[in-house]
Amino acid sequence: MLLTAVAPLLPLLAWPLLAPLERVMTLLIAVVGGITFRFSQRYLDGTADLARYNRWFVATLAAALLVVLADDLIVMGLAWTATSLSLHRLLTFVRGRAAAEVAAHKKFILSRLADLAIAASVFLLAREFGTTDRAAILAAVEGATVLSPRTELAGALLALAVIMRSAQLPFHGWLIQVMEAPTPVSALLHAGIVNLGAYLLLTLAPLLSRLTIAPALLLGAGLVTALLASTVLLTRGSVKGALAWSTCAQMGFILLECGLGVYDLALLHLVGHALYKAHAFLSAGTVVARAVGRPRSPAPSLGGWRWAGSLALAGLVTGAVARVTWGSETLAHPGVLASGAILVLGLAGVLATIDWRGGWRALRLPFALLVGLPLAYAGWHALMGRIVPPLVPAALPVAGFVVVPLAFLGLLALQATVTAHPAGAVARALYPHAVAGFHLDELFTRLTFRVWPPVLTVPRQIARSEAITPAAERAA
Repeated sequence: MLLTAVAPLLPLLAWPLLAPLERVMTLLIAVVGGITFRFSQRYLDGTADLARYNRWFVATLAAALLVVLADDLIVMGLAWTATSLSLHRLLTFVRGRAAAEVAAHKKFILSRLADLAIAASVFLLAREFGTTDRAAILAAVEGATVLSPRTELAGALLALAVIMRSAQLPFHGWLIQVMEAPTPVSALLHAGIVNLGAYLLLTLAPLLSRLTIAPALLLGAGLVTALLASTVLLTRGSVKGALAWSTCAQMGFILLECGLGVYDLALLHLVGHALYKAHAFLSAGTVVARAVGRPRSPAPSLGGWRWAGSLALAGLVTGAVARVTWGSETLAHPGVLASGAILVLGLAGVLATIDWRGGWRALRLPFALLVGLPLAYAGWHALMGRIVPPLVPAALPVAGFVVVPLAFLGLLALQATVTAHPAGAVARALYPHAVAGFHLDELFTRLTFRVWPPVLTVPRQIARSEAITPAAERAA
């Protein structure tokens, strides 16, 4: 038992030998995995076959860490497959939950398709460069004037595999539906495992920045997922359901940042999202208890002038902080400009919802965010830039960097319209589709189940066994 508990921390012994990016990811997985493991021992106390759960949990962590530590693309791909297979055992750990088995089956199909794409990508890279060593391939890419169509295809297959394993639309249904798994398994999945695709993009950033198709795929899939998943998120009433759609949207943001070439921001986003989701899932059972009896103030009226003023104020403060802390050279990076515009839009959304009648006590946090968030962003940008420098994609059109802020501006306008007129025509037309997740998972589910239907260990009716559901999960 003691060996099982300390196993997630053993890779930290190799800390002096690791590259900076590997150190960040190893520490992240080890810390999140160790905390989640300790939580699961209390959460599943008294559950039958806990030893089997511990074995598969440690196996999943070991495989995820091997993805980070591997220098060979073949080993990295096999470790990613092993992570998926061992996680499948955790998702179906509690027997008698047909919904969990169906969701795990959908994930299994997508993961095998991603395995094929990864294998084809590694094969093409090996044929092109004569090696599967990651450092040797990146060195050859740096010295090459022009990359071949074979390398372009390999990058596109790699991007497609990451999109499927990162639960991007329309491949997102399994991530939303695996909420039937025990809460610590959900925490491990959302805080550590689903981020592995983003790590693969970060570690191969010098190659991706020289390609055309792969960044376009990442930008398109990430943008669509971030926009639609953020909209669906607003309609979710359950804690874990909202967290699942949040993960889907945040992974879209991270892939979008990789598509723009802002890899340092993607790394910052990855680390922050992992830590937040680990805390959010492990504390989900106490959210309802904390909310009971809490007074709710009426929402302020959100008019057009309020949104316009908030947007102007956020842009002014963010621009001033960026100019002072980053300098003109960093600001010239088109990806930084696009991501900075997204930051301005996010801050404007916070400022627009301030109840100015609440006095200084109500204004402290929003104004702290207004000044502190751009400063923190600039500081972390400088720190992460030393680990993963920003790299502009080779042939991504300038329009790609313009479309992103415009798309998020449209999302902000839609949010303003819905909040200002919750019973209006736009809200009434949008709500049924948003509640249904824009119906994107239905076609995929029907197609895959027609080709490979799941074999359930319970009757045909989708049910869950409340007798073996821990109390903390029922409260969530």
